[in-house]
Amino acid sequence: MPDQQERELALQPSQVASWLRVDALAEAETILFLINNAMDRVEELCNQPIFEGSYRVTLPGFVSGKLPVLTPITLTSVAYRVANANTDIALTDTGYLLDANSLSFSAATLALPDVGRVIIEYKAGYPIAQVPGSIKMAMCYMITQWYEYRADGGLTPEMKQRSAEMLERFIRHTT
Repeated sequence: MPDQQERELALQPSQVASWLRVDALAEAETILFLINNAMDRVEELCNQPIFEGSYRVTLPGFVSGKLPVLTPITLTSVAYRVANANTDIALTDTGYLLDANSLSFSAATLALPDVGRVIIEYKAGYPIAQVPGSIKMAMCYMITQWYEYRADGGLTPEMKQRSAEMLERFIRHTT
C-alpha cells in the first residue's frame, strides 16, 4: 500500500456513539481509535486507497502499468532521480500518460539514462461525502464487533470473512 498523509474521518464520532449506544464524550478516545482502525482495515481488505488522500509510490525506474488503485485518481507529480544524484527532477506531463488509472511513459522518458528511482504522487479515493454507504456499513459492522468483543481480541475469522464479503465490489485483485 502506498504512503498516505493525514485524512478526514469517514464516520462522525457522534454517529458511531449512537450506533454503539454509548456516551460520545465518555468513549471519545475509543471511538476515534475504532474509526481510524476501521478505515485502515477497509483499505487493507480492499487492497487500495478508499478514502481520499494524497499518496506516494516510489518505483525502481520507469515502469508502465496500473497504479495500485481502482477509486478516482488525480496525478499530482511524477519525478525521477538519476542514479547517484541527490535531487529529484520533475517530469512534465508530456513524459507520461494517465488513462483509467494506468500510467504509461513516453519513449523519450523510457530512454532517459541512469534513472535510479521514480516518485509518483497522486490523490486517490472517495471524498468523504461520497464514500459509498456499503463501505460505511462495513466500517460500522467492524467497529461494533471490535467494541462488543474487545475482551476477546476483536474480529473472529467469521467476522473478518463477513467484512470482506461486504467490501467485495471494492477489492482490487492483483492477479
